Amino acid sequence: MTVFWSSPGITMTGSGDVARYDPRIGSERYRLARDWLDSTGREIGFASFAFDRDTPGSVVLAPQGIVPSVPTGTTTPPGRVVDDGRSDWEAGYLVAMAELSAARVGKVVLARQVELDFDDPVPVPTIVERLVEANPDTYVFSVDGMVGACPELLVSVDGDQVTSLVLAGTARTAEGLDSNKISDEHRYAADSVASALADLTIDLVGEQSVLTFGMINHVGTRFIGRRRPGVGILDLVAALHPTASVGGTPSAEAVALIRGIEPRSRGNYAGPIGWFDTAGNGEFSLALRCGLIRSNRVTLYAGGGLVATSDRESEWDETELKLGPMLQALNVKPNPAWSPGAKRAGLVPRSEARGEGSCD
Repeated sequence: MTVFWSSPGITMTGSGDVARYDPRIGSERYRLARDWLDSTGREIGFASFAFDRDTPGSVVLAPQGIVPSVPTGTTTPPGRVVDDGRSDWEAGYLVAMAELSAARVGKVVLARQVELDFDDPVPVPTIVERLVEANPDTYVFSVDGMVGACPELLVSVDGDQVTSLVLAGTARTAEGLDSNKISDEHRYAADSVASALADLTIDLVGEQSVLTFGMINHVGTRFIGRRRPGVGILDLVAALHPTASVGGTPSAEAVALIRGIEPRSRGNYAGPIGWFDTAGNGEFSLALRCGLIRSNRVTLYAGGGLVATSDRESEWDETELKLGPMLQALNVKPNPAWSPGAKRAGLVPRSEARGEGSCD
């Protein structure tokens, strides 16, 4: 299975022959993706774009048909964490905080990569099925090995209506969201979305609230407006990405800092992922709470927004909390060498949380 997408109102599994296209790098990749789909004669394309527009790896897939169902999986092979990513993350944290303290950036999102090995190839349909069951209010995706369940909606277009849900600020409890650090983090993210949508929409309004997905709480702002004539879903994606919730503020400076401090490329992690049609409709989330599945090897990703008032252990625990949905779906227990905050953050196997083996 190379293509799957579900949201609170849609479930789509690709079927039949799947056409494939590389939109390359640069600012034209979204236009090239749209033009390619138009040329195929197929109605819907699924895309996973690299986080950094100058990094290769973006892909567009157009299946021959769509089945409105969730794939049925089997069991997962035994697996284990071989690198929890802490040393790289801590080194990056020190550099990022120095830049924040010097006010060279206002916010930067630092990502962590966790490597896992399995005894046999990981069955993607199984992971997708578990993610849908455990995270029904999120955007569950599987596009060319990038698999995850993200609660954030980068943007959707349905007819003339444009919707975006930006999440920034994460805590175990709603009370934990009440801090100046989280207020600043969310303000940067919401302002970046409002600014990007301003010229492409009409009658845009935003409403902030506290939202809960599973056992994770967020500060969220939902924007709703109408698209201007001639504006399609990929035009909006191009204008929005990268928002401050995945890059930072100012955007160019934050992305440059990320390139310098993260030891390995993010690839498609934190990039736009979703579907679009030839009429300009579609839904795009972000490749967050996700992993790249390549046969027996899985790379999990988790990140968090840093501002000048960030605390190292709190930020580390946030990444552990965000790893929970994928670890649960993979049925992998965290490495006991991880920090004591891991269990407090909910990263325990499914059987243990239920008296038999859950991490969320």
